[in-house]
Amino acid sequence: MSTGLEEHVALSAEQTHALQLVKSGENVFFTGPAGTGKSVLLRTIIEELISTTHDNHELAVTAPTGIAALNIGGTTIHSFAGIGLGKEKKEILAKKIKNSLGPRERWSDLKTLIIDEISMVDGELFDKLEYIARVIKKNPAPFGGIQLILCGDFFQLPPVPDKTYKYHKPAVQTFDAKSWSRCISRPIFLTQVFRQRDPKFIQILTNMRHGMLNADDERTLRSLSRRLCYPDGIEPSRLYFLCFPLRRDVESCNNTKLEALPGDPCTFSAMDFAGYDYEGNPIDKSSAERLLDRINASPVISLKVGAQVMLIQNVEQGTLVNGSQGLVIDFMTVHDAQVRGVEIAEQTTRRGRDDVSTSDMGVSSSADLRPLNSNVFRRQDLWPLVKFENGRELLCQPLNFTVEGFMGNVEARRMQVPLILSWALSIHKSQGQTLTRVKIDLEHIFEKGQAYVAVSRATSMDNLEIMNFQSSKVLAHPRVIAWHRFWSSFGPGELPEELRHDIHPDD
Repeated sequence: MSTGLEEHVALSAEQTHALQLVKSGENVFFTGPAGTGKSVLLRTIIEELISTTHDNHELAVTAPTGIAALNIGGTTIHSFAGIGLGKEKKEILAKKIKNSLGPRERWSDLKTLIIDEISMVDGELFDKLEYIARVIKKNPAPFGGIQLILCGDFFQLPPVPDKTYKYHKPAVQTFDAKSWSRCISRPIFLTQVFRQRDPKFIQILTNMRHGMLNADDERTLRSLSRRLCYPDGIEPSRLYFLCFPLRRDVESCNNTKLEALPGDPCTFSAMDFAGYDYEGNPIDKSSAERLLDRINASPVISLKVGAQVMLIQNVEQGTLVNGSQGLVIDFMTVHDAQVRGVEIAEQTTRRGRDDVSTSDMGVSSSADLRPLNSNVFRRQDLWPLVKFENGRELLCQPLNFTVEGFMGNVEARRMQVPLILSWALSIHKSQGQTLTRVKIDLEHIFEKGQAYVAVSRATSMDNLEIMNFQSSKVLAHPRVIAWHRFWSSFGPGELPEELRHDIHPDD
């Protein structure tokens, strides 16, 4: 999904320092608690690199999961690397890539590799990628001399254990990869919190992040089990966790709320298109549909006046962004909105590769995409008018949601109203979002760090409800705690002498 910085964002001193290191060509890993501006910094870095890179093949923007990759306009690390599931030995993977023209050229041309949500990358996979880079680049330097820009928080999303083996194979933390310390000299810690302002809430989140709540923290969190009502009628989004039965609960909750509203729903069916792979070959319909399943924009969405919705694409940085919540207050045409002076959602771009305008509800002819359905948007169509929490009203006409390949090629595109129902959300769809009103059900927490991830979506305790709080569910991984304690003991610029060594090409 293409997102973007629509206006200049002022960076903190910590963020500026990280950006300067990136511009100087160093490998950089920046981390920090939720709300410290990691996503803002990463988008700024991507913009900077794009503006100074003459060849798109020199930069790869990746993440370990489809949703995380789409959030930064990139692709999955597995897809970019050409390794499939990546379960084979590193030597077999490297040989496979050497004998495959596309992946070999991608690795050969690559100068800078960005990996977001690095905490979800298994350490063994990181070592395999590092080995592949040295072999294909024919360069014994760490990662074959490719500049690494890594972002994530080890306290949040851990690597997924491999359960496809005969026996359960535990995950390896990324920083425990054999090649990690040779590629990354030391982490950059972002500490300035932007999402929350209340020092007490920030301290509670800090303690949650480390899995060490005190008695006062627990009393405060339990006190948040109360019902909040808001005069504008916008209810807090209720966060559930991403496991199959709870995802059904999310859909059931939203559908029940929608059905309870008076009147008939307005239904919007997306216009879907298939594109081309990096070699220019057309992508078949079923593959394009699978790609489009990754994005937040639904193929069909039904709305009514009074429906609670969330914006799922950045329209205006800082005010109308992915995660902004509001109520549908009317339906109208673009023409009527223009006559009434109503603000209209317009397409923004991040990379400069996808300059499609949706003003005529069409698709750029230069993209030469192939329709997957017969849906057509017309000028007389009615679109939802949404009033957001900040009082802004926006006519949400369809926008482009694209799935891009390694070379910036559009593999699939969906044009759809940039909204989802938001009475209930899964943690999956709330990832990376800032929510001003949130109701969290912690009953089904099943992984270390999940409680922290959910609660840290909220901007303040004033508009936060927590159901089924149990202190036993607030956990942090002991290995992550030890790693953080080790690196926190060193001052800025310091590096343990035992970590200063070179990598051998046969490792």
